[in-house]
Amino acid sequence: MTPLRKTLLGPAQSTGCKRCGGRVSVSATAFFALIPFLLSMILADSWADRGWLLIGGSLAVGFLVMVYIHITFIPLVPRDD
Repeated sequence: MTPLRKTLLGPAQSTGCKRCGGRVSVSATAFFALIPFLLSMILADSWADRGWLLIGGSLAVGFLVMVYIHITFIPLVPRDD
């Protein structure tokens, strides 16, 4: 599974595993990976009067940290769909 596919996969979705042939998903802890991006949205809102570059940078950093956490620390779990 590609890192992008794993990042887009949520606890309510499942996909076929190429290795075992079963269905896999991410655990519910995947929601915790959203925290950096949500915090960057709050920070970007508080910086709304300081320019689009600071807002965009904040959102980009929050998104990249979210993706890193999701790819590195969120486990795949078997599903019975």
